[in-house]
Amino acid sequence: MNGTLAWVYGKTEKETNTRLVITLLLFVPVIVVSAYLTRPDAAHPAGYLQIWVSWALAAAAMIFLMTVIGVRIALRPAGVLISERNTMSMSRLQVVLWTVLISSSFLAIALARAFHGGINPNEVLDIAIPKEVWELLGLSGGSTLLASMVQSSKSDKDPDVARVGPPTSTAVTPNPLSVTPSGRRGILPVYSAPNEARFANLFQGDELANHRSIDLAKVQLFIFTVVGVLAYGAALFQMMDGASARMLTEYPAVTPTLVTILGISHATYLGNKAVDKTPTVPKGTTPPAAPLPPLGNND
Repeated sequence: MNGTLAWVYGKTEKETNTRLVITLLLFVPVIVVSAYLTRPDAAHPAGYLQIWVSWALAAAAMIFLMTVIGVRIALRPAGVLISERNTMSMSRLQVVLWTVLISSSFLAIALARAFHGGINPNEVLDIAIPKEVWELLGLSGGSTLLASMVQSSKSDKDPDVARVGPPTSTAVTPNPLSVTPSGRRGILPVYSAPNEARFANLFQGDELANHRSIDLAKVQLFIFTVVGVLAYGAALFQMMDGASARMLTEYPAVTPTLVTILGISHATYLGNKAVDKTPTVPKGTTPPAAPLPPLGNND
């Protein structure tokens, strides 16, 4: 087992689960106390802590939770990003980024408003979120769903082995940072275990014919997603910095340009994914799958 993961494990599964639950529960009072310290009083009209500090702690707690889930299920801190084919998934990454950003900020603002004292309890959750933000979340969720549907259709196809090349071809020098697929699922390479997933999978092709190549649609989606998350995160920080919870009643507006850019990027990503790069033959005419060349990817 990787030594960096050993700290989360006890001698038994019960002990391990107990340690993880206790660690997770420690985040709850920390987040609640930090939110309470944003409450204004006579000595500190702006509160002892700014709301963005509580937001940072909430985001850290959510990331830690996802890390724990990944370690417990896939034995990898980034396990939530690993697909059923044991490859890193671009779709999963962008869903995680937007989910953590929006949910953690909403939690921090809602708790700060709950502890403010000057806000009617019935109005604590009256926090308006612009429709463009929901559109961004819908883009990431919808893209993930459509990507899964495309992957499912490719799993039902058989590759033309004569044109793709022999499973153990040595025509290309193996990348020392890559691993060899253990088999295939349709025209998609499959790996034997989560520890074979690589960060490079996020930028590589999905299929047997292009899993050694860089997929520019994925590179574009990654760049636009990171830029969008950082830009909106900066807007949220600016909104919270020095603000009273009473003032935080609406999320910052998102320019329609950002939604359009990300929409085009997702459309390019899905369109590129939908086109088969691997020559296929009628179902049932290909010999059973065997180990395949290096590298691989998911969605």
